[in-house]
This record gives sequence, C-alpha cells and structure tokens, in this order.
Amino acid sequence: SSFRLINQEEQPVHRCRRISDGVERAECWWEVKSAAKSPQDCEVIPSISTRNGCYIRIYSNLATSENDMTLCEKIPSASDVYLCKLAVAQTHPKYSEEEAKSIIADRAMGVMRALKEKNMEILATFVHPNKPLRFWSTNGGFELSKEKIPSFSRTKQNIPVYDGSGLPFTFTQAEYYQAYVYDRDYLNAPEVSYKLSYYSSATTIGDQFEKYYQEDPITATYAFPQSSPDAAMDWRNLRLWFTQEDGIWYLREIMQN
Repeated sequence: SSFRLINQEEQPVHRCRRISDGVERAECWWEVKSAAKSPQDCEVIPSISTRNGCYIRIYSNLATSENDMTLCEKIPSASDVYLCKLAVAQTHPKYSEEEAKSIIADRAMGVMRALKEKNMEILATFVHPNKPLRFWSTNGGFELSKEKIPSFSRTKQNIPVYDGSGLPFTFTQAEYYQAYVYDRDYLNAPEVSYKLSYYSSATTIGDQFEKYYQEDPITATYAFPQSSPDAAMDWRNLRLWFTQEDGIWYLREIMQN
C-alpha cells in the first residue's frame, strides 16, 4: 500500500491523516488499532467502529491479564463486555484442570455409569434437592426436579427441540434421552477433559456463563473427536456441570454438543 512508502519515522497517526485514498486510509487506521498499547492510543482513531474495536482489544487484554472483570465495563458495546467477561472467566477459573479432576472425576464417573445404565434412581442422588437438573443440547432441552428424575423414561411429556430450520418438533423424554443425552458410549469416550469451557462448540457460546459463573463450576467433558479431517462433522461430546454447596458437588446440567 502507498501509505507504507511514507517516511517510516513519521508518527502512524500523521501518516494515516495524510493518505487520500479511503481504503488505504482505513487500512492505516486498522494498523494503528492493532498496534495500540493503551486506551489513549485508541482515542485518536476517527472511525467509531475501528476505535471501539481498539478499546475492545485493549480492555479485553488488560482484563484477562489482570484477572479483573471490572475493566470489561469500559468497553462501549454491551455484547463485547459480555465476551470480555467470558474470556476472563475462561482464562482464570477457580480450579485448574488438575484440581478439577481430583475433585470431580469419581463423582462424574458415577453419573456416567448411571446414564449408561439408564438408572435414573442413581442419577437423582447426584442432584441438588432444591435446584433442578437441566438436560440441554444445542437444539433445546428441559429441567427436572430431583423428585421427578426417577420417572424420567416413563414420562410422556413432549419436549420442543429445534432443528436447523428453526422449526420445533417434539420428543418424549425417553426419545430425547436416546437422541440428545446418551447417544454414544460416553462412559468409554476416548477423550475426557476437566478444563472449564463455556463454549458449546468452537464458535457457539452457551448460557452456562450466566447460570453458573458465580458458583465457580467444574465441568467434566466426555468427547468423541471428529473421526478424520475429511469426515463429516461427526464429533460429539457430553459435558457435565457441577456446582458446590455445603461441601457437596451437585450435578446441575447434562449438556450434549
């Protein structure tokens, strides 16, 4: 680009202002945004969207590096404030993966055995007496109280689920279980992770951040990776969400991705 040929000792801001071509000028301001090291460096950018992008990068980096969510509040866009807080939560969980594994691995395995055997009575023993268990997938789900879990497979309740068209169709609880809870042998999944993740997939954020963040959750994820780089999107995982109360780790959610 022609602006790169201007005296390289000149301040980038002055270089950008001297460029007449709109596309190259925008590219120059983008470089200023990318090189900014403080909020003050962002203030000189004339484009609101580029300036806001600069603030997002600066404050998100500061908040993450300092583990301070209050810095996220300085970002102009509410949606980006949320993403900034999410990044801090992911980067600084209360428990490391090794700590989480030592705390929850045995309890998570008990849940997985109950799911594999469809033993709802045992599954209910892991659930909080006053907080329902949430069954969830990327297509929808429902909640059940501890008392109703033992009759799970016998209940005829219809559950609305949304396919790719956005149109709902219904499952009984037993059908939902087969399709969206234990659709593979997750107990013997080749990959098990205790790393906290609020993402349903690489690009999709669930609502678990709002639901569980204040309770310092631990997750156990049982995964079947994509079978090969050329295969269809055949990966699956089942994630168990736990939160602690009075020294007991309760199962709060079973989430299929």
